[in-house]
Amino acid sequence: MPMISLQVSAELQKNLDIIQEKLGFSSRSELLRSIILEFLSSHTKDLPILGHQIAVVTAHYEAREDIATKFSAIVQQYDELIKSISQYHLRTRIIKTLLLSGNSRDINDFYREISGDRLYKSTITYLVIPEKSE
Repeated sequence: MPMISLQVSAELQKNLDIIQEKLGFSSRSELLRSIILEFLSSHTKDLPILGHQIAVVTAHYEAREDIATKFSAIVQQYDELIKSISQYHLRTRIIKTLLLSGNSRDINDFYREISGDRLYKSTITYLVIPEKSE
């Protein structure tokens, strides 16, 4: 089992020791494992499906045909991720907003390719869609 090193205040250590004793944990490690597992299980529902993300990428670039063609070629490489594209012309700039859904690694690869090119200015926002509470 991998080891995680953790520094805590003397007061927190004292409180952990009291809880460990009162709840009958055999060690601090056992107590901390239990606390971590409880934390993870209570917050997992707020996370996106493992490996799956939804993201919005906004990019803008100079309204030149060669730059737009290059952007379109990049978009075509990641066609399976792109669910919608909206475009707005603002004087000498083109602004595109892309909604992506799919494997997080692929989405990050797409964004790195766009943001790594000095022709494009871009931002990315990852969306977490909470489960419907009933």
